[in-house]
Amino acid sequence: MKFNNAYVTLVYDAVGKSKADTKQVDMYEGFRTGLDAYTNEDIRWPDVPGMKERYAEFADTVSKLVMRIMRALGHGMKLKDKDYFCEAHSLMNQKGNISVLKSIKYMPVVDGDPDSENRIGEHTDITTLSFLFQDQMGGLQVRDVSNNLVDVVPVEGAIVVNVGEVMQEWSGKRLRATRHRVVPPTDPVKQKQNRRCVGYFAQANGKIVMRKLEFEDGNADSDEGTDVEPLTVDQFMTKGLKRYFPELEDLES
Repeated sequence: MKFNNAYVTLVYDAVGKSKADTKQVDMYEGFRTGLDAYTNEDIRWPDVPGMKERYAEFADTVSKLVMRIMRALGHGMKLKDKDYFCEAHSLMNQKGNISVLKSIKYMPVVDGDPDSENRIGEHTDITTLSFLFQDQMGGLQVRDVSNNLVDVVPVEGAIVVNVGEVMQEWSGKRLRATRHRVVPPTDPVKQKQNRRCVGYFAQANGKIVMRKLEFEDGNADSDEGTDVEPLTVDQFMTKGLKRYFPELEDLES
């Protein structure tokens, strides 16, 4: 997988492959899809009837929700071009955009194995927005404005939406990336069960330059805003991923 040029189609993440906080092994396995995995007939999917079609339909549905929220942000932030964020996400689920649909299974806690208690360490996503579809097991926690970790109690039919690092930087820190983690539930019975989650990690098109936003009143600054580095989305994403994957140091930014 080549992150800086956004080459990712079908990827299996084995248990213990990642370290979100760089200290503890994350106890989950996942299956990621992106780019043109849904339309390129040369890409071989697992031999599961209907899998490709169901993933493609779900990714398409969520991408439409992404567009609705991006348009709402354009209006809510009073951008000069209300569709600016929408246009920047025009290639979702196609080549040129590394938005990812990921199925995740968190492992049960194993007696006598402290590593198994770390489902995924505290981190922020390197996305514009992340959409999480939880089961009823619980365990997701986020940091609130007071820097306290609070439980995100599962609500049937609800979607958890987190701001990612790309949107934080792009908005001049007007929108803050959500720090979050997943821990085992306190219920000892649930601790022995898998937790399942589907995430759609929305990203802007890779070649889009993260220029300073323009607003209706012509002002591009705020009291707490900072200038955004003139990087493309691909460049910013590679820069962020190197924190978690040291082997990427040799890649071009």
